[in-house]
Amino acid sequence: MRHCFRLLLVINIVVVLFSTGCKSKNDVVAPVRDSLGKINQWIYDSMGYYYYWSSTMPAQPDYSLAPQLFFTSLQHKDDRFSSITNRADIGGKKSTFSYYGFHYSIVRHSVSGAYIGVVTYAAAETPAYRAGLRRGVYFTAVDDSTLSAESITWANERLSSGKTVGITPATWQNNAWVKEEPVSFASSYIDENPVVLTKYFSHNGVKTGYLFYNHFVEGYDVLLLDAFAKLKQENVQECIIDLRYNPGGSVASCAKMLGMLTTVTENSVFGIFVGNAGWGRQVYNMSRILKTSTSASGATVPELAAHRLNLKRVFILTSRATASAAELLVNNLKPYLPVVQLGDTTMGKDEAGFQVADPRNPRQVEWVLQVIVYKLLNSAGNGSYHTGIVPARLVSELSAFPLAAIGAADDPLIAEALMQIYGSHTIEEGLLRRKKTPVYPVYVSSGADAAGAPVVQIDRPH
Repeated sequence: MRHCFRLLLVINIVVVLFSTGCKSKNDVVAPVRDSLGKINQWIYDSMGYYYYWSSTMPAQPDYSLAPQLFFTSLQHKDDRFSSITNRADIGGKKSTFSYYGFHYSIVRHSVSGAYIGVVTYAAAETPAYRAGLRRGVYFTAVDDSTLSAESITWANERLSSGKTVGITPATWQNNAWVKEEPVSFASSYIDENPVVLTKYFSHNGVKTGYLFYNHFVEGYDVLLLDAFAKLKQENVQECIIDLRYNPGGSVASCAKMLGMLTTVTENSVFGIFVGNAGWGRQVYNMSRILKTSTSASGATVPELAAHRLNLKRVFILTSRATASAAELLVNNLKPYLPVVQLGDTTMGKDEAGFQVADPRNPRQVEWVLQVIVYKLLNSAGNGSYHTGIVPARLVSELSAFPLAAIGAADDPLIAEALMQIYGSHTIEEGLLRRKKTPVYPVYVSSGADAAGAPVVQIDRPH
């Protein structure tokens, strides 16, 4: 599965609530004595202390509700990502990628009218990859059940079940879908190198660096720095960062990439975290963010400066699957470097939070809270992208079939960036190899994956 390593400011960290007696100003102590009431009192106290929307919580909630319903009764209407889980099943639902290592989309083909699956990405050396799945592979059935309007929900559930699953690849020949031999694969431990591809394009003496980066994971920061070192050695004057499937991850890794894309100092503000009346406004400069990293690679601003590219702007490719720390990079770069965002609107996770668990020994409450604690702003005080960050130009990667390979000049998102950099000359030949076939997207697994990933996670400030 995709991993996020522990740090003081990172995705997926468990923060312990050191005092279960913390109460908000509006808290009215309820006469609860049974075990259910005590659980709900702990939930109320915890949310009253940490929750971004604590001021809107009811003063006298119904303590007789089951914990899940009680938690829901306290949530703000705009809160999409806070959650509660019993410790027995903590971790939430996994995704197609975390089980098998690939993303896919289901579309309705405009010519045949058929519902077709298409692999949009398959990570190297994963079960899907070993079964022969590659970007652009079509499939017409899941476990011998043909894709249709009625079977899509079932097919998506099977492809995120973690059980051994099969698909039927197909090719488009003579205006018909021709089925191939089915392939099957089981779930497995997924540990993807997120630095998927580093390359450059060149035209008229101008080099454009390209980095496909799939997850902010500190364990691979050394490879991230190496990728930037290669681009710097090539003296690239433009750069495209492809975050179309990036669901977020380590905020320290996010800061490292920012420090290699633009000029910052140790005192430059990385971001501002705005909480409730108790937590207030927390300002994180580059030095403070980098100190939270568990990876020594790029842990200081001078080291990042040694890998820094000389750019006048940066192109960032996004989709609805671009979320959390990936969106943070887009927003937090803007005060320091012009960002040309292309693709689709991002997921819209402009919030930070952490998990709250009962620290008592023995533990008296088994439930674990994942609560929103902060709203995120960049150094200029701009944020509020809960509906997503809208690109300068909307471009769909599904607008041209067959899908171009990752990093190919005729991929629609990359082609748009190259056209803005060079004009049409560089991409003209590539576009001739692609046929514009309208399709109608029905389901995108990478978006579901990003929706299930946590918001930016931050430790309790000290």
